[in-house]
Amino acid sequence: MNHIKTVGIIICLCLSTNLSAAGFEKKIEKSFDVSMGGTLDLDSDVGSVTITQNSGDRVVINVMLTATASTQHKAQEIFDEFELSFVNNENNVKIEGDMLNHSLWRNNQLKVRFNVTVPKNYNLDIKTGGGKIDVTDIKGNVELKTSGGSIVLGKIDGKVNAKTSGGIMTLESSTGDAILHTSGGSIHIGKVDGDIEARTSGGNIDVDVVQGNLKASTSGGALHFRNVNGNLIGKTSGGPIEAQLSAQVREPVKLYTSGGNIKLTVPADFRANLAASTFGGHVFTDLPVAVQGKIDSSSLNGLMNGGGPEVSLETMGGNIDIIRNAN
Repeated sequence: MNHIKTVGIIICLCLSTNLSAAGFEKKIEKSFDVSMGGTLDLDSDVGSVTITQNSGDRVVINVMLTATASTQHKAQEIFDEFELSFVNNENNVKIEGDMLNHSLWRNNQLKVRFNVTVPKNYNLDIKTGGGKIDVTDIKGNVELKTSGGSIVLGKIDGKVNAKTSGGIMTLESSTGDAILHTSGGSIHIGKVDGDIEARTSGGNIDVDVVQGNLKASTSGGALHFRNVNGNLIGKTSGGPIEAQLSAQVREPVKLYTSGGNIKLTVPADFRANLAASTFGGHVFTDLPVAVQGKIDSSSLNGLMNGGGPEVSLETMGGNIDIIRNAN
């Protein structure tokens, strides 16, 4: 009998715990008539943000608040700690979210999700104090900032400036310049028609196609660059570097790693003033290099195909290979 009573008490306690941690939701909906070319300015202390496009000339806003509380009354008290304001000024829409009691968010008692649809041709200026930002195909300039969360962008017909204090970043494509900074996480970029600046304090950086110049750095991770048509600067404090230049460049190329191999693929007629050195491996190339002075297996300095812009390759521990493009 004592055993049965003990089980009963445990079951009652479990049920009581579940009931005391129920989730209550509150939905806020707004919509504004606008014209293409305006700007959505969203500035919230907390919350994840999803932006998609619609086929009309309206900004449609859905905000979902989820409170963890024992009763509806206590949930409403939590909801009251988050203030929202909406302003429509001609073609521009501004949303502000103020968290009056930040401990509710830190303790996961309140979650905020913004789902906004905008016209296809619309600019974005999005800032959140904590949460993921997800933007699908947009024609316009995009400014994004989150204090903690990943940033995912689709096809952007315009410029991109995105920063997160911690999270991965992906960009499918951009027709303008792209700046992506994260304090911790990998960065993947598809195709960018302008210049790229990518920086992470810890993670890999991967770029498929860049028509302009590329500057990338990571404090710990690999660098992979394919089809770079402009100038290139890449630095990692720990990891390999693989880069492919699709055409002759006019400005210096600089690749540096504290620990890893460097592989640079260039056109067969690529011209450069080459300076390559390693402190723990070999240097190899299958392109013609005119060398003056001593030839060393761990360094190669000379004129490649008659000379051109400076190409500096350096690793503190690994091999360096400069290979002609097979195409």
